[in-house]
Amino acid sequence: MYPGLSLRSLTALAALTLISTAQSHAIGIKSGNQDAAATARGGTWLSAGYWHAQQTVPDKTFSPRVPDAPLNVFSVGAGFENERWRVGLTYQHGIAEERTVSGSPVNALGGSADGTYSNITTAVAVTVGVKF
Repeated sequence: MYPGLSLRSLTALAALTLISTAQSHAIGIKSGNQDAAATARGGTWLSAGYWHAQQTVPDKTFSPRVPDAPLNVFSVGAGFENERWRVGLTYQHGIAEERTVSGSPVNALGGSADGTYSNITTAVAVTVGVKF
């Protein structure tokens, strides 16, 4: 499909990124022709990633408007770059682990945020860049 592209050359061009903080952990893989000469001829790349964020909001301050739960996010992307343009497309799918809240304060109407919550999110991003 791509002349001159082999598993060996793809492995040599792959970049692995690990990021870890107290609240989240991420891993990303990006492969493609990254050098300046290849980019000037028309470079392409593929990327994949995963990150996990821990729950940070305690039950007593939980709000369903901004639900907080342990979150797992997966992403894939592809792009193209030449001497003038850079175009990318990414898809992201997030799955929040089920969270049961109890002991939240009662509001003025007599309700509370107590209950069981789950959340799934998806996002598509398109980026376009031009060099002047």
